[in-house]
Amino acid sequence: MKKEKLLRPKTVWVGLCVLGLVLTLGACTKKEEAQDQTSGSDTTVENCAKTGSQTSMSYDEAKKIASEGECAKEGTLKSTHQCNENSGTWWIDLEATQAKEGCNPACVVDAESKSSEINWRCTGLLSE
Repeated sequence: MKKEKLLRPKTVWVGLCVLGLVLTLGACTKKEEAQDQTSGSDTTVENCAKTGSQTSMSYDEAKKIASEGECAKEGTLKSTHQCNENSGTWWIDLEATQAKEGCNPACVVDAESKSSEINWRCTGLLSE
């Protein structure tokens, strides 16, 4: 009867390293460390850029644009947000003043055009 080796320690170690690398590089938001020139303290700035583009936008700038446009008229911005690097857009969850059934709205802020719009993210399913 042959003894089967399930996993070699070296294989497990390499797999864990690859997994760690993928998780580190695959994050949706890019964070850059910036030093505050006046106080010398470190702050974290979240930036979003379309893959292959030099144009980027900070999360703070996206919130400002969202709070001055259509999104603010339709509801309140939530703290939940993410960067879509494929489109170069910030997606900020929105608490709509008048909710639409089956929808989970987000304010979408484009880093290149500096514009915002609501994506209602509706499922199309209606409860009976």
